[in-house]
Amino acid sequence: MTLLRTCRALAIACLLACLALGAARAQGIEGALERFKADSFADTEQAIAEVWRDVLGIERIGIHDNFFDIGGHSLLAVRVITRIDKRLGVRLNQANMVLQTLEQLAAECAKRLVSAPAAST
Repeated sequence: MTLLRTCRALAIACLLACLALGAARAQGIEGALERFKADSFADTEQAIAEVWRDVLGIERIGIHDNFFDIGGHSLLAVRVITRIDKRLGVRLNQANMVLQTLEQLAAECAKRLVSAPAAST
């Protein structure tokens, strides 16, 4: 009888250990996914900032800057929209450029990139 109880206890302990290991692996995968998203978002911010620097001819651009507030105008916004489309594959519109900061534009681009259907090969 005690051998049977010992086996059952051992089986339950093994099952709990396996469940804990699976949960730890799942958390590791989720953490890696979050780090990937954060890195991708930072890359998107960087790409947009580089386009703005090139078009506006200024060096310091912050994530809270708005394109029009730092010297942009509608004709330059068209250039920026075209370059972002070529570089990131996301087509923004003039309203995005007028109303949003660099950080908000990067979030909008990231959202569109994530929700875009994968290209079929």
